[in-house]
Amino acid sequence: MAKTSDTPFAREAVEKILGHRFADSALLLAAFTHNSMGGDKHEKEFVRQHQRLEFLGDRVIGLAVAELLYQTYPQEDEGTLSIRFHNLVSGRALATMAEQLGLAQHLRYGGGIVQVSDSMLADCFEAAVGALHLDGGTGVATNFVHKVFGGQLTQDNESLQVANPKTRLQTWSLMHHSELPVYEVLELSGPDHAPSFRVQVSVGNHTAEGVGSARRDAEQQAAEKMLTLLADK
Repeated sequence: MAKTSDTPFAREAVEKILGHRFADSALLLAAFTHNSMGGDKHEKEFVRQHQRLEFLGDRVIGLAVAELLYQTYPQEDEGTLSIRFHNLVSGRALATMAEQLGLAQHLRYGGGIVQVSDSMLADCFEAAVGALHLDGGTGVATNFVHKVFGGQLTQDNESLQVANPKTRLQTWSLMHHSELPVYEVLELSGPDHAPSFRVQVSVGNHTAEGVGSARRDAEQQAAEKMLTLLADK
């Protein structure tokens, strides 16, 4: 159901979910005001604040989740932690979090919206954390993020495929080069029933090769060698 500026905002219900009583109620309202509500001058200001809170909340969540992972997995390297991080803070993950916590039903949006999208919910979650940070301080916002994301760590453990070198290399490459690794078959030899693939992977100016009886196996080996090469550098 589309919501309008006339729909009462359930402040107490939202504060209960966030675990914080807001001194600035306008800040909280802005966090739940989508761009589609920018009809009059009053709502436009809420929309402007929503976008600013979203920007801030994204950074607060990133730091808090990184800190949580750093503390929880002291033996894991940067690549593995990065995989966990990106799984937890993806747009879809944040949207799911907003739904699970019950924040989604409090999002204020205009009548032109037929269906609330994941991006709308993710933006709302980020804005809510940004509002927490401004109204309650760093500790309040960080504690909230640690609480809600801490419960995700165990259930995500098996799905992260942290031992997959291609996944780890992909995450590293996106972080440091903003592009995906490039795989190329250099040679295919052997009989049809027992082929041998030689594959090269390129990341930036670096290359590494792998060999396997299947292309995927060769790519995995090449990715593992590339990760070793990058770690040495």
